[in-house]
Amino acid sequence: MREERKKKLNQEILYLMQMNQKRRYIVVGTSLAFALIWAGFAILQSEVLNLKAEETLYYGNVLETTALVFCIASLACSIALIYIYNKQRKKEKELSKENKEAIQDNKLEKSAVYLDAFASLVIVITELAVVLNILGVISDVNKSFGLENSAMNFQGISDTVSNVICFSVALMFLYIAIDKYKSGKKAGTDKEQLLKEEGDKGISDKKALMGAGLITVGGLFMLIRKVLLSLEVTNSISYTGNIGKGFKMDTLPLGLIFGVIGVAIFLVGFGLNINLAKQAIKEQSECVRGVRIDPSRGSGAEATPAV
Repeated sequence: MREERKKKLNQEILYLMQMNQKRRYIVVGTSLAFALIWAGFAILQSEVLNLKAEETLYYGNVLETTALVFCIASLACSIALIYIYNKQRKKEKELSKENKEAIQDNKLEKSAVYLDAFASLVIVITELAVVLNILGVISDVNKSFGLENSAMNFQGISDTVSNVICFSVALMFLYIAIDKYKSGKKAGTDKEQLLKEEGDKGISDKKALMGAGLITVGGLFMLIRKVLLSLEVTNSISYTGNIGKGFKMDTLPLGLIFGVIGVAIFLVGFGLNINLAKQAIKEQSECVRGVRIDPSRGSGAEATPAV
């Protein structure tokens, strides 16, 4: 009965890991969509297409509305992560009891997961307010908050706050990766030798650290994007002095360029996480099939980055 219980728990953990992997692929899709939307905004801002002012604003509104769809998709991914994270940790605790082992809760990791969802919610609310304003459903939010002549408008302030939170979340995961990497090094060279002997099938703490580092750098670039773009919108900052007819902003879309580069860096780091998760799912599948895994290598499920 006990072995059947352990097998069932391993199967449930495997299912959650596979579900999380599908969520990661959706995150990649939404990130690519944001990069394309920002590239579209950059083209419109630069006025290389030589469109009329009303045409530039029209296409800008279309992109803004499209962005809302992917903001909602991003929020759905964050909510899914909360569900998967809590469910998986619960199953891992039950499994550890069956194995007469102990698993400690990582409060920092749990806080990061919830903060990520909160930041996504703020972004959705902000984008929704902007789209409703475009559609004429609500009045100009900048006037409502008395921000007509400020350095940043309503969207700029709220988006900057949410991007600061997102960057903080990335820093939290980076700290966790650094801590795991240091713990792995303290364990000695035996673990490294074991990984080499088995073709490096285990989870690489170094790769996890590299992934977290790249995600953090990408997050920093996207934060810079939002700050620069918010200042560009209100003409608080200008680079060439050439103000476009449509958006009435400097025609050098520096903020958006930072954003596209940031997404590219983020996706490289996130790709490393996906690769680590694939290996962990493979190891978990071996657990379900009853193939022996050396306990010194740890559980693939536990070693996989939450994001």
